[in-house]
Amino acid sequence: TGSSSNLGGITQYRDAMGSLTGSSSNLGGITQYRDAMGNLTGSSSNLGGITQYRDAMGNLTGSSNSFGGVTQYRDAMGNLTGSASGGSRPGTNDGVKRRPWWPF
Repeated sequence: TGSSSNLGGITQYRDAMGSLTGSSSNLGGITQYRDAMGNLTGSSSNLGGITQYRDAMGNLTGSSNSFGGVTQYRDAMGNLTGSASGGSRPGTNDGVKRRPWWPF
């Protein structure tokens, strides 16, 4: 399926063959996601338990918040698009299609 490793605060994501697929880094509470070429693809930040996701241009693309073990996902307009529980990854079983800024 793939793997990830962390070195110096930068997490690298690799596919099953070991090829680099992307990376993420956190600085000052903002996580930046990059593709295999190092191009910025998006970012996320958490404030007050709400995580906001932005594209490479800084436009809000969605948000998520968790309570009671359930995570809710919302689009840029604040509309509920899905939910997940038990730590499942976004895009797997929450009704939300994978977005470019998810590094896995």
